[in-house]
Amino acid sequence: MHARSIVPSPVTHDAAHTDLLDVSARLGEAARRTSPQIGSTRLIAIDGPSGAGKTSLSQSLAPFLQAPIIHLDAIYEGWKGLDGIGIQLKEWVIDALAAERDPRWRPWDWDDNVRSEHWQHVPVGDFLLIEGCGAGDAGIAAATALLIWVQAPQSDLDARLRARDDWASYEPHREQWLAQEARAYARNKARERADAIVVNGPEATVEFVRR
Repeated sequence: MHARSIVPSPVTHDAAHTDLLDVSARLGEAARRTSPQIGSTRLIAIDGPSGAGKTSLSQSLAPFLQAPIIHLDAIYEGWKGLDGIGIQLKEWVIDALAAERDPRWRPWDWDDNVRSEHWQHVPVGDFLLIEGCGAGDAGIAAATALLIWVQAPQSDLDARLRARDDWASYEPHREQWLAQEARAYARNKARERADAIVVNGPEATVEFVRR
C-alpha cells in the first residue's frame, strides 16, 4: 500500500465518472443534513472491502463538502495493522476532534515498514472524511455523523486490486489482509449500521438505509 494525499483531488467530469459524481452529490446532501456528533465536526466514514472504490468515492465526495480526507492506508501499522485501527483512530482522530484540535498521526512507511517520526495533520473544520477498511469501527460509532458502506461485485474487486500500482506488494499479504477484513466486519457490523450503501460496480448507485 501507499499513503495517499489528504488534499481532495480535482473532480473528473468525464462520462465514466458521472454515476459516481451523482452518488457523491446525493451523499453530500445527506452529510449536510447531519449534525456533529463530536466537537463541531461532522465525521463521515467510508468503509468497505479492498477494491470497492472507497478512495475514489472519498475523492469524489470531498469537494462537495470542502472536506479533507484521512486515508487509513497512512495509519495502519503495516499488513497486520487493520486489527488495531480502532485504537489509533480514537487516539489520533476522535480524541482530537472532541478537544477541538486538529487530528494528527504519524504515517506508516510501507517501504521501510516503520512508523514515521514526523506528524501529519488536517485542520479541524465542518467536515472530515475518513476512508479505508475499518473506518466504520464500532468504537467510533458515536462520533460518526454518516457511515457509508461501499461494495462491488467480486469480479470488480479482483480486477481493481490487480490494476493497483501497489498490487505486487499487496498480493503476498492478500489472504492475511482479507482475514483481518473478515474479523473487522464481523466485529463492527459496519454494513449493518451504515446510513448509506454504495454499490460501485459498472455503474455506481446509492441506497439510503437509515436516513
